[in-house]
Amino acid sequence: MFGRRDDRPAPLAVTVQEGPGATVLLLHGLTGSAASWMRVAPLLGGYRLIIPDLLGFGRSPKPDSPYDLAAHCAALAPLIAETRPVAVVGHSMGGVIALGLLQRHAELAAGVLVSPALYDSRQQALAAMDGAPWLQRMSLRSPRLAHLMCDTSCMLRPLLQPVAPLFARDLPAAVARASLDHTWASYSRTLEHVVLGGLARPLLDEVGGRVTIIHGEHDRTVPLRAVESWASLVRQFAVIDGDHEALLSRPDVVARKIIEAISS
Repeated sequence: MFGRRDDRPAPLAVTVQEGPGATVLLLHGLTGSAASWMRVAPLLGGYRLIIPDLLGFGRSPKPDSPYDLAAHCAALAPLIAETRPVAVVGHSMGGVIALGLLQRHAELAAGVLVSPALYDSRQQALAAMDGAPWLQRMSLRSPRLAHLMCDTSCMLRPLLQPVAPLFARDLPAAVARASLDHTWASYSRTLEHVVLGGLARPLLDEVGGRVTIIHGEHDRTVPLRAVESWASLVRQFAVIDGDHEALLSRPDVVARKIIEAISS
C-alpha cells in the first residue's frame, strides 16, 4: 500500500488557476483534495491560485510518512519556493497546516483559516466532534474498526469511487470521489498529529497577527464555540452564515471574505 520510506519531500499533485494578481496557496481539509476548492476558486479570479493535493491525499504520493505538521510543511516547501505565494488559505485541517507554513515562511504575508480545526487538546476535540464525519468520529472512539473500514475502502476504491457521488449527493461528484483517495496512515496520522496535536495555540501565539479566521455559524464538525476563544489571538475573526462545508455551500461568501482578508 505504501511507497518506499524517503525523508525527502515528495512532489505533490497541483492544480493551477492562472490570474493577473499575486499568487495564493489554497489547502484542503482532511480527506479533501484540490477539488474541495472547485466552487471558490473561480470567484478568486484576480489571483493566481496554487491548489495542491496534500501529502497522502488525492492524487499526491502516499508514502510511509509520519504525516505530522513537519512532514506536510516539508512537502509544501518546494512549492512555496517555486511559486512564491503571498498568502496561504487553509480549510479545516488545512488551516492548521497553514499556520505551520506561516511560522516557517516569513514571506507569507497573510493566512486565512476557513472553518479551521483548532483544538487545545484531544479531549476538547472529542467533546466537539459530534457532528464530524463518521470516519473521524470512529477514528477517535473505535480506531480498530475505523482502520478496518478504511483499509476495506482502499482495497475497493476502484469500485467505490464511481458510485461515491450516489452516497454523498450533497457534494460535487469530484469531491465525493476524492474523499476516498487516501490511506489509513495518511488519514489517521494526520488526524492524530495535526488536528489533535494541540498545535494551534502556540502557533497562533507566533503568527496570529497575520491570520484571519472565517467560521461558519452552523458548523457542526468544528463548532463555533470551539473556535471563538481564538478570536483574541488573530487579526480578524469573521462569522458567516454557513456550515463546515461553506466552501461548497456558500462559495460566494467565503471568496468575498478571503479577498477582504488578503487585501486588507
